Amino acid sequence: MAGFFKSKVKRRVEDQESIDHCEEQTKLYENLARVSCRSAKSSDVPEEKAQCKDDSSWLRHSILNCNKLITQIRKEELDRDPTLEHYNLGDGIFTPTKVRL
Repeated sequence: MAGFFKSKVKRRVEDQESIDHCEEQTKLYENLARVSCRSAKSSDVPEEKAQCKDDSSWLRHSILNCNKLITQIRKEELDRDPTLEHYNLGDGIFTPTKVRL
């Protein structure tokens, strides 16, 4: 029985590490897009403006992938623990919450 709880805790730690990594990557893309867009705004070079648009699309792509990962992990949590209920907070991410009995 102790092995079951250890594996459950290990899984939650791994899930949280995945979420943390995803959020760090999103912040990195956001910072890169911000710097690139600032460069494009201070210059009239068309390529830099195009690069700014590309970085913004990478940022949106990164955020979308991050949201999908978090949603997948949280749905798996729901499958593993039937006492959880999920709420969609409008951002496309499902948040598991303990059901009040």
